[in-house]
Amino acid sequence: MTLTAELARPITIMTKQNLHNALFEDADGWASDAKVVQLWNKFFVVPCLVAFFIDPLFFFLLGVQS
Repeated sequence: MTLTAELARPITIMTKQNLHNALFEDADGWASDAKVVQLWNKFFVVPCLVAFFIDPLFFFLLGVQS
């Protein structure tokens, strides 16, 4: 693009909608049935469940020792 063409281009005001379209228009969602997505879901869910059920035991042990 030449300098004159650059200067002749109309000035557009960047609105929230324009910014959102510029950033996320081409973005596609994850295919939830893909093997990789299912693997990562298991990778995050299992440690979260383990932490959820084990963490209260530490509070119980602190209370018993007192």
